[in-house]
Amino acid sequence: MMETMIGRSIIWVLLIFLIMPLVASYCISWLTMKSQQHLMVRFGPRAPFIFSWLGTIVHELAHASLALLFGHHLDKIVLLTNPFKPDKDRRLGYVDHSWHSHNLYQRLGNFFIGLAPMLVISLVTGVITQILWPNLFDIQTLGWHIFVGVPGWQIVIWIALIFNLNLGMNISPADWHNVWQGLTVYIIVLLVVGLVIGLFILDDALIWETVGSWLAMTWLINLGISLVIMSLTSLLV
Repeated sequence: MMETMIGRSIIWVLLIFLIMPLVASYCISWLTMKSQQHLMVRFGPRAPFIFSWLGTIVHELAHASLALLFGHHLDKIVLLTNPFKPDKDRRLGYVDHSWHSHNLYQRLGNFFIGLAPMLVISLVTGVITQILWPNLFDIQTLGWHIFVGVPGWQIVIWIALIFNLNLGMNISPADWHNVWQGLTVYIIVLLVVGLVIGLFILDDALIWETVGSWLAMTWLINLGISLVIMSLTSLLV
């Protein structure tokens, strides 16, 4: 019985904190990349600077913040490259950081540093929504009621900010490389966490009910926003 509980707890932990974030991040990143391509086809190569300058800045700040949190050294940070002097690697912004490969904490940090834009932009999106359009958080009011009591200018600003931020949720090949560098240590940590949870809780479904469902909803909302933006930008092509 105990072995079964531990095994199921480990599966829940891996599903919620590893598989779900990786799959969602890949899908959101792909949709965002397609949206950027559509905008460039319609408005030219500088379109990303016009439509995702804020998302790019938050993207790079997210990398830098998580790098500092996990003890990495920031070698160089460029929040937004010069649009009139394109970066040779065609980057909108970048963060160069260094770390010690023998330091497990810093190696673990690579996983979160790579996915930092997804995590931080999701948080910023939630804060902006709470300030400008809190009705969206009340599932019971979904429908025309979400517009009640919300000034039109707030909705317009919300749309503009979310559009810009979402376009910054593109995980580059370099970001994915960071993720893979920290993956092994992260999996080991999750296995230990799953083991401990399996030893002390009586119902493994609580992992989903208390944390998993909320995180799944967050990823689905971001995925939905990305899908809507990609669909809208495809009309420009």
